[in-house]
Amino acid sequence: MRRKAILCILAATIMVLALTYGSMACTSIIVGKNASVTGEVLLGHNEDNGGRLIMPVYLVDHQTHAKGELLQLENNTARIPQAAETARYFWTETRAPLPGASFSDFMYNEYGVVVASDSCASSKVDTSIADLVDNGMGYAIRKIIGERAKTAREGVELAAWLVETYGYFASGRSYQICDKDEGWVCQVVMGKTFCAQRVPDDEVMVIPNHYVTRKVDFKDSKNFITSKNLISYAVEKGWYKPAKEGDYSDFDFAKTYQKESSFRAASNTFRHRYAHKILHGLDIPADAELPFSVKPLRKVGLQDIMNALSYHYEGTPDDLTNGYKDGYLHFTTMRVLCASSTQESYAIQLRKDPNFTVLWRSSGHPCTSPYTPWYGGITSIPEEYSFIDPELGKATHFAALSDDYSYDPSRAWWAFIDLQTLVNFNYATDGMKVREWKAALQKEWFANQQSFESAVMGVYKVDKAKALAMLTEYSSKNALRAMNEARALYNEIVRLNVEVLSAEIDLTKAEEPVKVVLFGSASVDVSKVDVQTLAIGADYSNPTSWARARETAVSDVNLDGFADITFTVLTKDIRSLTPCYMNLWVSAKYAGGPTLAAQDAVMVVKSF
Repeated sequence: MRRKAILCILAATIMVLALTYGSMACTSIIVGKNASVTGEVLLGHNEDNGGRLIMPVYLVDHQTHAKGELLQLENNTARIPQAAETARYFWTETRAPLPGASFSDFMYNEYGVVVASDSCASSKVDTSIADLVDNGMGYAIRKIIGERAKTAREGVELAAWLVETYGYFASGRSYQICDKDEGWVCQVVMGKTFCAQRVPDDEVMVIPNHYVTRKVDFKDSKNFITSKNLISYAVEKGWYKPAKEGDYSDFDFAKTYQKESSFRAASNTFRHRYAHKILHGLDIPADAELPFSVKPLRKVGLQDIMNALSYHYEGTPDDLTNGYKDGYLHFTTMRVLCASSTQESYAIQLRKDPNFTVLWRSSGHPCTSPYTPWYGGITSIPEEYSFIDPELGKATHFAALSDDYSYDPSRAWWAFIDLQTLVNFNYATDGMKVREWKAALQKEWFANQQSFESAVMGVYKVDKAKALAMLTEYSSKNALRAMNEARALYNEIVRLNVEVLSAEIDLTKAEEPVKVVLFGSASVDVSKVDVQTLAIGADYSNPTSWARARETAVSDVNLDGFADITFTVLTKDIRSLTPCYMNLWVSAKYAGGPTLAAQDAVMVVKSF
């Protein structure tokens, strides 16, 4: 009994720590091949997390492994036998402070299988770990699918094996697993229970952060794969009782296993309904039962997916910014599809030849970051995107160093994050300017796609290596162009210069003042700055929660002939500080003009 109690505490601790960066509010879309404009399976996905993080992009090589090698990911979790060979895969990592991220990475492998996931918490769970083997597993599902699956169905079968063999230590998650032929939604419950459903070829599926499978046909093994205990576990816990003994036709997976607070949450139902509206024009009434998937009113294309994943309910009664006039677009009280926590977005064309699959990817908010084309067959990634060695990334995924997520403007990630943060203050003007730039880039890339691919395919038939080099050069060129143009736009739009005067910020010294200067210039008259609105905070936190100036003073700090404002806050005033070289943003309202905003970086430490 004492051992079981200790294990329960340990597993609960693992679960809480892992969920700290646990894909908190993602959205996914799967379009069957007969429902898409291109005739291909399409996957759309917004990855959402909060807090300090960065996203390196990796290519992990095809590898062989020694007999008896074991795979252990999170600390104190199950040790899983490694395969003799693992696939080459494209991987975008959520690299975050300890304890790391168990539930938010994206992978696409050499066989053409892709996996992404959405949180479906809170599900009904039994926090007992009696069924977990060595505290179970979490990150292993996506990693092992990425490393081993040769088809989407095999990916589901691998997930099933892991869940039923070791148990899942988290509460509620859905894995979207696709290949060139089909898309699956594998929904997992804490313990050893899961339900996977295939998306029909002529239908479109949307999943926010609740389970979407409703009726389950237990005789249809082509379209459903479920755990052996799916019914018995629910009956045992009192969550389901069939109307007729032995007849499970009234079983509803989502209603049975999802907590009502999540299943009916507006943050989920709004995204579910509005995504279908943008994708293909379907209006789902607010009081209607939400479907697993539907036959679209028109065929769905890549641009439809991009539009849906970039949506903030503009032009509807649920636009809480009143047409970008009120508040901050990505920090409204109603969860939108493109939100403050959206860290990357994908619209993926899954091709018969995995080398020609196109991973249209945006860094940060997809409303202001262009979907850049990355081909499945690329052989390298620019160091501005892949700034950590893949093997080191794998080895330290759950033990990242502060340098990894420190501010470094040479990394592509920060070009897009800086731009999205800056335009958030004046979205109606600056944001629309950036959206026009983004739209023009994507229009150009779409227009060039067919001719470029035709040229590469001609080479591919006679010289595969040369063709892959062409795909690599094209993907890299466009990715670097997007980064450089984003940085140029930032420099063009920013109207302010600020400096954190404190040499460092020590989190253990809560009462220590942090001094900041806002510099005046020919274009910034500090007498027009509303000092009551002066604030400082992190880019990932709501500006309404930023620390307000406690003291202000006006003087010419840099002796350039223009008055400057020096203001002070206390360390304890600044929320969400993370020990690293951290960029902090300053904002203030400006009389007769736009809100001013700019950033400076400072070392944040935690002394002992």
